[in-house]
Amino acid sequence: MDIITVVGIILAILLAVLLSRVLSYVFKFALFAIVFLLIMMFLFGYTFDQVLGWVMDIVLWVL
Repeated sequence: MDIITVVGIILAILLAVLLSRVLSYVFKFALFAIVFLLIMMFLFGYTFDQVLGWVMDIVLWVL
């Protein structure tokens, strides 16, 4: 095996580890957002369309 193949394999492993950590945080945030959505809908009586509108406004504001 030449050096480029070894470096490529090492970089692929490091990238996989980094992406798994990032995706772990993304999934935790998504779970928190879903729980918050359900609380807003059932506790305060908001409709799904209202909450979805707020989410879309936040996403567009961030982008």
